Amino acid sequence: MSFLKSFTLIVALIFSVTLFAQDVQIVRLGGKVLVNNKLITKSSILKYGEVIKALGAKTFIQIKFQDQSMIMLKDGEMIVEEPKNLKKPNNTVQLLNGMFFAYKKKNSSTDMEVKTKNISMGVRGTKFYVQESDKDTYLCVCEGVVSAQNNKGQVNVSKNQDLHAVSDEKLVTQAASSTMIDMSYQGFAEMGLKIK
Repeated sequence: MSFLKSFTLIVALIFSVTLFAQDVQIVRLGGKVLVNNKLITKSSILKYGEVIKALGAKTFIQIKFQDQSMIMLKDGEMIVEEPKNLKKPNNTVQLLNGMFFAYKKKNSSTDMEVKTKNISMGVRGTKFYVQESDKDTYLCVCEGVVSAQNNKGQVNVSKNQDLHAVSDEKLVTQAASSTMIDMSYQGFAEMGLKIK
């Protein structure tokens, strides 16, 4: 490999790590949160592609993106993916398992996408809750609209609606139960966010 190619690769890697460190910050965490199986603190620096684990009923991590959008992972695992296009900013998170509360700032030009094994979600300005289990992906929208898609089609899930998704079944929305709405609201209250 030539010196110029090596230098270019090193600069790209440093830029990628630096970009993530500036664009994503840990707001708060509780319990033993691991990144790539190593214990972290609030001052730790996150990198794209690392597996973030908040395992245990009272364990969580809340992070904030540069556009002020926020996510909180509880008792689960996720990966914050590197932006596909640095010219068009986006926040992409892969939820591997567990509970996930997300707030996408309404007037942000930054796109947000959440992926699970069953669906991908395109997010507009909104607040929503996702739970990924072995059985299915559960989505409950508290504010705004989430576009959910799998290999059987796409649906828009609006405020106070939910769905249970399996990758090879048609997506069907329904009215969310008061129990699930209350649980979602509680998660956003823990994040310091109000529901309109």
